[in-house]
Amino acid sequence: ESITSDKYIVHGLEKDVLLVDAIDNDASEEKQYHHSFAMLGTGFLGERNFIVTNHNDVKERNVNLDDYKLVYWIAGEDNSADEIMDSAERELIENYVKNGGKIIISGTEVGWAFGRPEKGEDLNAFYHDFLGAEFNGDNADSHLIKYPKDGTEFDFNTENSLYHTGFPDYFSAQKGSELFLTYGNDRGAGLVKKFDSGGVLVYLGFPVEILGNPFEIKSLLNVIISEMNN
Repeated sequence: ESITSDKYIVHGLEKDVLLVDAIDNDASEEKQYHHSFAMLGTGFLGERNFIVTNHNDVKERNVNLDDYKLVYWIAGEDNSADEIMDSAERELIENYVKNGGKIIISGTEVGWAFGRPEKGEDLNAFYHDFLGAEFNGDNADSHLIKYPKDGTEFDFNTENSLYHTGFPDYFSAQKGSELFLTYGNDRGAGLVKKFDSGGVLVYLGFPVEILGNPFEIKSLLNVIISEMNN
C-alpha cells in the first residue's frame, strides 16, 4: 500500500532489512517517489522482512541501524551535502559499516555534493575515503545500466519508471573499492567496498527507482545483494 514517507511499513517480525527514505518532501519533483517504498521493498526483498522509515527517525535514534542485517539508504536530490546526509547521519552510517553492517547508499547528487574538490577536505574525505569513489560528473549520457560480469542491461528513465533523473552521478573506484555496474557508455554507476570488520558498502550514482520494470528492479537489487555477499 502506498504511504507517505513519514510512516512505517512492517512486513513480518524479524528485523532483516531497513529502507531509509532520506528524501525531504520538497527535494523531489515527482511526488510518487515518496510513495514507492512499499513496492520497492516487496519487489526486491521477496520473503525477507523489512521496515521503511525516514532519516530523521534514524538520526534521532528512534530506529537503530545496528538492529538490521541490511540497510538501503535512498538519498535525495538536494545540492547541499548536509541536506543530503548531515554529519550526524554520516557518523551513524560509518559506525554501522565499521561494526560489520551492510549498506546500500544511492542518490543522484551525492557525488556532486561531496565529491567535487571545491566542497572541501571533510566532505571529499567522506566521498573518497569512505564511499571509495572519485566523482567524474553528473551526466551519464546513457539510458542503460550494465552489469558487465554477465552482460545484463537495465533500461532506466522509461515511461514506467517510478522516478526520472537527467543527471545520475558517475564515478571511478578508489583504492579498496571495485566498480561492478556501469552506464551504457562504461562510466561507473555502482561500486562495492568491503571492510575488515565484515561490513560491506555499495554506492550507486542513481536510485534503483529510475528503472521502469519492477522485475528489473528486483533483478538489479539481487545483483547488488549478490555482490555484497561474494
